[in-house]
Amino acid sequence: MIIKSWNVPGPLNLPIIGAAYKFMIRPENMYNRLMEIQEKYPDGVKLWFGPKLIYFLHKPEHIEKILSSYKLVQKDEAYNIAIPVIGEGLILAPVLKWRKNRKIIMTSFHQKNLDQFVTIFTEKSYILNSVLEKQVGKNINIYDFLTKCSLDTLCETSMKLRLNVQNENNSYGYMFDKLMQLIHIKLGYLWNKFDFIYNIFGYEKEFRVLLKVFHDLSDKVVQEKQKANNIEEDILYQDSKKPQVFLDCIVDSGQFSSNELRDEVSMFLFAGTETAASTLCFVFAVLGMFQDVQDKVLQEIVDVVGLERDPEPQDLHHLQYTERVIKESLRLFPVASLFGRSVTQDTDVGDFIIPKYASVYFGVNYIHKNAKYWPNPLKFDPDRFLPEEVEKRHPCTYIPFSYGPRNCIGKNYSMMNMKVILSIVLRKYKIHCAYKRIEDIKLKMTLVLRFKDGAKVSVTLR
Repeated sequence: MIIKSWNVPGPLNLPIIGAAYKFMIRPENMYNRLMEIQEKYPDGVKLWFGPKLIYFLHKPEHIEKILSSYKLVQKDEAYNIAIPVIGEGLILAPVLKWRKNRKIIMTSFHQKNLDQFVTIFTEKSYILNSVLEKQVGKNINIYDFLTKCSLDTLCETSMKLRLNVQNENNSYGYMFDKLMQLIHIKLGYLWNKFDFIYNIFGYEKEFRVLLKVFHDLSDKVVQEKQKANNIEEDILYQDSKKPQVFLDCIVDSGQFSSNELRDEVSMFLFAGTETAASTLCFVFAVLGMFQDVQDKVLQEIVDVVGLERDPEPQDLHHLQYTERVIKESLRLFPVASLFGRSVTQDTDVGDFIIPKYASVYFGVNYIHKNAKYWPNPLKFDPDRFLPEEVEKRHPCTYIPFSYGPRNCIGKNYSMMNMKVILSIVLRKYKIHCAYKRIEDIKLKMTLVLRFKDGAKVSVTLR
């Protein structure tokens, strides 16, 4: 591996630990350290962590070679740290299990099913509107409200279960946020890899308490579904024309054990809720920062949907400017800002060979801000995503949902849901944000990208 990697640059390696000394920092500073290293090596970098060789790829041609390969779909072993939370669901599943399960689960994401979810997206957005009435004019933790909205929406669209957490006083928002932090602390501090050290600092006890809350939620969903099946009716729907949702697909397939069923439910609840809420936080902040953009989005919504009518599936396709705003928000703030693969065979990416047993990571936040592909990268410009502009760029210069066979299966669901939420919320509220420039926003990495100092969002009635 040393010989094969000699022509790829990287920082000085110390005996035994390699470049690990570069990351002996507080987890909240990990984002800045990774950006510094990637900026120093714009064409890619190798890092030795003891005997472990890790590459960060930055050139879109190199990225495509890895992500488009059906032979390189194994997630990196670092992901195993999240298995106690979400099990070996679709995101973390070994390759053979992933191939089988994805084929089954994908049927629930067909467009005809997604179209039927729009009424649920709308209902949950109106509840969000109602909840926000008590927050008008206040500096609010918008993440908490969006987490509950996302959880409500996900449970009903994917599992046909009404949780109604938006109307309850519960700690689900705190639970998701804190679990993310605790996992990242274990991942970020090298010495926390040892369980006894993690336990000494009290993290393990808090982690177990929160994990029980989350697994109780997962078990509740599974039990409700099994109860519904036992009495041969659905929790919410008795109409055979209603969509076969995610949980229907995996239960009806008969190919999932009880543990596998729980893993898939946990994965969807955790990953789906967290990524949706975090993405919407960034979109809300951007709209609050750039009032002219917010005005254009609102005008498009009024032109397409109207002032009173509920959005319909066919409307969402016509919200083109709104979609560009969401995409530009994801460019600047890709929630899944770092992901990796295990290299299971020697792989020639063009300029060098990545040896078997190495790991490859993709720093999405750096790729999305690389001035070589994105002129004036910190400028918020939705027109970067006009069709004629998109055609000029390599597809792997923009990978918020990954790329290739193991990309995110929920990207269309996510886009439709966000369009509905914006079409409901913006007709009632004007969004404000204390940040004035993209440069003012400090970021941190948990398992996803977050505001370091909060979103600083408020709403007022129109």
